[in-house]
Amino acid sequence: MIGSWFKPNAEEPERFLVPIAYRQFLNFIGDKHNLDTEDTIRIFKAVPEVILEGEVDIPYCLAEGRWMRVKQYIDNICGLAIAHEDKEFEQYRSTRTLRGKGAGKEEPVFIILFSSPYGLAFFRNAMHRKGTQLQDRRLYRLRPEAQELFQAIRWKRDLIALNTEQISKTVGWVWPPKNFYDRVYRIRKMLKILHENGFINKPTERGKKIEKKAWIFFVKKKN
Repeated sequence: MIGSWFKPNAEEPERFLVPIAYRQFLNFIGDKHNLDTEDTIRIFKAVPEVILEGEVDIPYCLAEGRWMRVKQYIDNICGLAIAHEDKEFEQYRSTRTLRGKGAGKEEPVFIILFSSPYGLAFFRNAMHRKGTQLQDRRLYRLRPEAQELFQAIRWKRDLIALNTEQISKTVGWVWPPKNFYDRVYRIRKMLKILHENGFINKPTERGKKIEKKAWIFFVKKKN
């Protein structure tokens, strides 16, 4: 049984696969590298050689503190197939042809296969919003709601303005609250935690009425 990132299966799959088209890969890394097809094939064929060895900490969404320690575990993270070379993956073959060197040949589609115990765990966590994101480890020591809020806003580079309702719904608090004073107190405390730990700048509070409170701040550039 195979799971796919764009075709979820209700049953537990024995492996997950991620198809990556040659053109998608080039667009992702940018044209400045000037990679041809053979270079790209060599890169992808080297991916299965990546292993974990020894004692390491990895981001893991089900672990307490969001990290899990792996001790003396050696395994390949993934395997690789090329769609047009294996009938099992015919459905992922490209309809595009190469230009320039190798013109006229079918563009390759690389199939990354996750089937080892660590590979399966890596894939599940990579698909999980709280999972495999290499961030400052201090984030995972914060209160869960502070983590939730930061994960939701950390990509924003411009000024962030959030009111009580938006923050409450982001971190999963019941809305509307029974007590607005208590809710605003909790939000102030959460924002203070993020500020004091260096994740955001000092928030500016707006709104005279307790029901109309809002906060303005930036995510620190290093995060």
